[in-house]
Amino acid sequence: MDPPYELGADDLELDLAALSPALDTDGLVVVERRARSGQPAWPEGLRLETKKAYGDTVLWWARA
Repeated sequence: MDPPYELGADDLELDLAALSPALDTDGLVVVERRARSGQPAWPEGLRLETKKAYGDTVLWWARA
């Protein structure tokens, strides 16, 4: 997922919740956000695996 940086945390949480049931077992989601946005709220069905920062950008990997 590459949601617009302007997308608020609540909207991102809704998007992730809608995506989660559509993923196969062991599906992978990568979310790109500004570092200051903080970690996304992962819905049930997604668990954080790792994150990597690149300047002001952070990539978050979550697994179904």
